[in-house]
Amino acid sequence: MSGRAPHAVRNKRLSDSSPSALLSLIFLALIPYAQAESVFSAGTGGLTAEAPGEAGTSGGAAVANASAPADANNEAFAVGGAGGNGAVGTTGSGQVAGGKGGNGGDGGNASASATSVQSGGPAVASANATSGRGGDGGAGNGDSHGGNAGTAHATALASASGPFDARAAADAQATGRDGGRSHGDSARGAQGGTGSAHAQSSTRETQAGSLAQASVRGGAGGEGWSGSVGGDGANVSDVKAYAEADSGNTGAIATAIAGRGGAALGNASGGRGGHAALTNAVGGSSAGNLSLTQTAVAGRGGHSQQGIAGAGGTAESKLDSGMHSGTQLFLESASTGGSGGSTDSGIAGRGGNSRSHASATSNGLLSITSQAVAGDGGRVFGSASDVVPGVSGGHAHATAQGAAVGGVSAGITGRGGLGGTALGTGQRGGDGGTVALFASAESDTGNVSLSATAYGGKGGYGGAGAIGGAGASVSLTDVVNGQTSGMLALNQGAVGGDGGDSSSFAGVAGSASSRLTAAAATPSGASSIRANAYAMGGNGGNVSIYRGGPASNGADALSELNVFGSGTVWASSTAAGGDGGDASFGERGSVGGQATARVYGQTVGTHSVDVSARVSAGRGGHNRSTGTRGGDGMFAGDARAEGHSVAGSVAVTASAQGGNGGNGGAGAYAGHGGDAILINAVSGSTTGVLALEQRAEGGSGGFSDGGTSGRGAKGYSSLSFNDTDAIQLTGVSIAKGGEAGTSSGGNTSDGGDAHAVVSLTSLRIGAFTSARSEAQGGRVSGSLSRGGDARADSYATGAGWTDSVAEARGGANTAGQAGAAKAEAVSVTTLDNGFASARAAGSSPSNQTDAIARAEARAGGWASASAEGDGRNGEVHAQATASEFLGSRVSTSAQATVSGQTRVMSMVTHAAGLPSYPDFISAGTGLEAVSFATGVTSASLIADSVDPGSSLRKSLEESSSDVVMGYGMMGVSYGSFAQGTQIYRASVDFEFKLDDSSEVTLSLIDFGGQSGGETLNLHFLVSSFGGTILENNFTDLSDAANWFSDHALLLGEYTGAAQFSLQLTMIGDIEQGAGFRYFMSSTATTAPIPEPQIAAMLLAGLGVMGMLMRRRSFGRR
Repeated sequence: MSGRAPHAVRNKRLSDSSPSALLSLIFLALIPYAQAESVFSAGTGGLTAEAPGEAGTSGGAAVANASAPADANNEAFAVGGAGGNGAVGTTGSGQVAGGKGGNGGDGGNASASATSVQSGGPAVASANATSGRGGDGGAGNGDSHGGNAGTAHATALASASGPFDARAAADAQATGRDGGRSHGDSARGAQGGTGSAHAQSSTRETQAGSLAQASVRGGAGGEGWSGSVGGDGANVSDVKAYAEADSGNTGAIATAIAGRGGAALGNASGGRGGHAALTNAVGGSSAGNLSLTQTAVAGRGGHSQQGIAGAGGTAESKLDSGMHSGTQLFLESASTGGSGGSTDSGIAGRGGNSRSHASATSNGLLSITSQAVAGDGGRVFGSASDVVPGVSGGHAHATAQGAAVGGVSAGITGRGGLGGTALGTGQRGGDGGTVALFASAESDTGNVSLSATAYGGKGGYGGAGAIGGAGASVSLTDVVNGQTSGMLALNQGAVGGDGGDSSSFAGVAGSASSRLTAAAATPSGASSIRANAYAMGGNGGNVSIYRGGPASNGADALSELNVFGSGTVWASSTAAGGDGGDASFGERGSVGGQATARVYGQTVGTHSVDVSARVSAGRGGHNRSTGTRGGDGMFAGDARAEGHSVAGSVAVTASAQGGNGGNGGAGAYAGHGGDAILINAVSGSTTGVLALEQRAEGGSGGFSDGGTSGRGAKGYSSLSFNDTDAIQLTGVSIAKGGEAGTSSGGNTSDGGDAHAVVSLTSLRIGAFTSARSEAQGGRVSGSLSRGGDARADSYATGAGWTDSVAEARGGANTAGQAGAAKAEAVSVTTLDNGFASARAAGSSPSNQTDAIARAEARAGGWASASAEGDGRNGEVHAQATASEFLGSRVSTSAQATVSGQTRVMSMVTHAAGLPSYPDFISAGTGLEAVSFATGVTSASLIADSVDPGSSLRKSLEESSSDVVMGYGMMGVSYGSFAQGTQIYRASVDFEFKLDDSSEVTLSLIDFGGQSGGETLNLHFLVSSFGGTILENNFTDLSDAANWFSDHALLLGEYTGAAQFSLQLTMIGDIEQGAGFRYFMSSTATTAPIPEPQIAAMLLAGLGVMGMLMRRRSFGRR
């Protein structure tokens, strides 16, 4: 027999670095060149048997103690001796069977202890014990047993006191070695070695901190040969770490890692993975910050060739810390289940379950983390001819509970295990593991934050004709619960498991739902609530490229959130459908999952509410075979948001995103995008500011390699809302068409259309109402395809100032026709002296563009409308109208055919108290048609704007009692970017009532223009009640200038209702323009006249508008 003699070394030395892994954490800067003692002990190795069938002897024990009182750094290392291997049995001959092999010897135990106690300086103690492995049994005819591994024990104690930097660190590590190999049908591989580790550190009379770390790693079970079962992995549970300090940062860490199961040959079973279980393995105290962390990791199951593989071990970490009186407590509990053992053609092992819990109470701040990760089902490595069922992944369960005088934060996470592999027709991959969570926390006045996220396990792979396993569905309902009078933050998320991949039929994806209700416990509850609920459906399983079969669809997702607050409320609900699985060989890609999100937020008093609901549908699956196509993106599901406050601001948003189409490879067509449609998805109430917004975006088409790309999807958003309470009401509706997919060597489809509509009505007197719509057609790049059309409609009606904006942009096309664009904006106010503005903008440089803007002040006031377009053709039209209670009405209009960038604008005033017109010149904005006018005023107020030497000025001064019923300017100009013949028109319409019979005069003040040296085509028309009063055409600029300057036209004698229209039209194909100022007067009394200073301001504004006509150097000729 042969062996190894024991030896022990005691060495006094100076060290400039710590040998302990502990010091790599937070004590790396410990005093260098500290006096240190290091003790090493190794047990004698067992003797290996030599005679046939003889057993090996056990390894010797090792004991190492380091506790020199004068040393600041004491460390002990102990290594148990390995067991000797058993001898091979005798060889059989003829009818005589051979003898059985000898048993292996047991491994030696190991014990390491280190103690450092220092006064006036730092202290470090490190103990490391490793047991001896079991000897292998000898091969032979019969059973031979492997030796058991030894047990390892490590203890470390460090205590320091004195000066500011008198820190303490204790590190205890124990490692069990593997069990020995066994032979024979009735034998079992020996169990792996376990151990214990205890670490304690403390500091006193110092501000320095303390750290204790203890860890145990279990050994693997011995292998099973010749029919023997694999040995079980070592269980681990005896781990303790305790750290204390007066006031410094202090931490305790405990880690348990169980051993893996032993592998087995042939039909024998693999060994079970070791269990890891920790209960209150860490503790400590400090008036400062305290961190407690414990982690349990189970062992994986042992492999089996044709038998049953070992199951993964279970893991449990339970940490109830009790009361902490320091500044802040950090608490962390984590557990990981062992994966199931793999197999070649047998049955794989099931994944191990995982459970984690953490709870504490603190007089200061508290932070808790609890995480549970389940083990995966075992894999299969067999051939296509094998038939093997799949096993499920492990289940995960995580909880947390906390209470603190200060703030509390708690986060929990659970992850289900992956399903195991299956082989063969009629078999099915294992299902993904499920998850369960719960977290609660409370504080008197501090902030409370809770977060919980659950991930369902993915389904296992199905090979050789087997079906893929099902992804685990996840359903969470109110798994986070907090109470405080401070800020409350809640986050709850559910993620479904992906369907298992397959070479045949893919596994079903797991759905996800997250439902959360948060409410202030009392009327004086949380000062604010911030809540978030989200759900994500699992992705569909893919189908292997080697064989045909349908992929599975993406799973649906549902998120519902209700928040009832007594302070500020912020709530967000988000749902996302899973992506469709990829397919091949005659099967099209699957479709994505649908999503639904709802949110409701409510508060009291003047507190604000901000709520949002967002949904996104899943992408279609890709495809990789000719003659089929990628899957279509799913249409976006329902998004609903509602918010309420008594008098605070309320913001409500809903958005929807359609799924993108799947790609097509090898000539396959790509999938189309999914539509996104929102109709009245937002609502709310308050007497303060109410803001509503909707966004809908169609999914993009997929890419195709050699085939036709996917079509972009439609985006449609329609918002109609009536309100009686809000002092300010705003509504935004946005729609975007999906982009067309691209193609390599194939055709390209069209971009998606977009249509956005918003219609707001406010009945509260004096409230501001603002509506805005935006539409963007989907982009594309293809000579045979077209960009998506865009249409935007915006309507604002209110009893106060109103504003309406509509913008539409056709989808661009870099190689062909862009989408058309049409925008219409209408703004109406019924307020006395109100304000209404409307702006419509359309853009489609290579297609038709239309823009219409209408603004109306129905009770006097000011109205402004502008319309702009950028396109190949179409029309822009701006109309502004102001009415007065006694029947007076003024309406201006500007129109132009579209060629390139084209803009028109009209303004009208019919009340006092409004600002002057803006200065468009300094802004550098070009206009092709303008019409501005003000209603009834007096002759004396406009006299100063007329040339002092003109006959009109003299007439105004002599007839100051005359009433000016309208004053304004209009002009037309060929566009800077226009091409070809275009039509530009400006007009004004006056309606008023004359108390007595009176002559009505139209006075033309002055004129500006240019002809570019060419003939003009200018037409001027005056009509009344549809009948023409006068009409004039001009081809010469000088003739027009003479006629429109200082020229009074008698329109006739009228009484009662009167109506007059002026219209200026130019048709041209070169850069030309013309404009003039005018006023209309009568000797009879009409409606009341605005205050002099206001009228003067309006006239000054019109004077600025007159300058506009000179922006292209218009001059009197």
